[in-house]
Amino acid sequence: MIVQDMLPAMRLIGWCKNIDQSCTGRFPEFFRLSLMRSLVRNGFVRPYSATYGWRLTADGYRWLEMHDCPMQPDQHTQRSKRMSYSYLGDLRDCYSPGQTLQARVLAIDENHFTISVKAAESDPFIGAEFRHPIGAIRLATVISKYKGGIFCRLPDGCTAICRYARQFTDDQFHINDTVSIQITSYSSDREWLRGKIRGKIG
Repeated sequence: MIVQDMLPAMRLIGWCKNIDQSCTGRFPEFFRLSLMRSLVRNGFVRPYSATYGWRLTADGYRWLEMHDCPMQPDQHTQRSKRMSYSYLGDLRDCYSPGQTLQARVLAIDENHFTISVKAAESDPFIGAEFRHPIGAIRLATVISKYKGGIFCRLPDGCTAICRYARQFTDDQFHINDTVSIQITSYSSDREWLRGKIRGKIG
């Protein structure tokens, strides 16, 4: 392989940490399929993953350093859907740098593994229809808002997507407010409860 051919693709992957198919499609002059296959074959790039795209190996980062392009190795990232069974709004409200979390290894091969923080927890939606039957009134915390309603988290971790009763307006409710909700139905495909806001506590 020629260094001039390798360098643009290697540097872009190193900067971005991973490159997906949409990016390679926008820059075909940098990410020719023959070049990417050659980089994988020579151990500089990991095989393409539908989850993570193209990523550099440790040898790939060392190659960049040898060619005067030192970069920090790839750090593992987690998508929000793998962080919790509960709906998450702004991740910065839930987690902080340096925080230690439990996780479960989902898959592993020679070069990398896939982990999930969510999989290390128990699923609160299991048995929710018995703990929170339709018509029940429950206290919950507002975790996010959308047009016409809010996302709430119950004390056991269940997520409830709720609409306002007619007497309420959106500007009366804020993130982290404690509210009273009435369970109206279940959404098994998303593992959410549905409800109606009955009041604000405090």
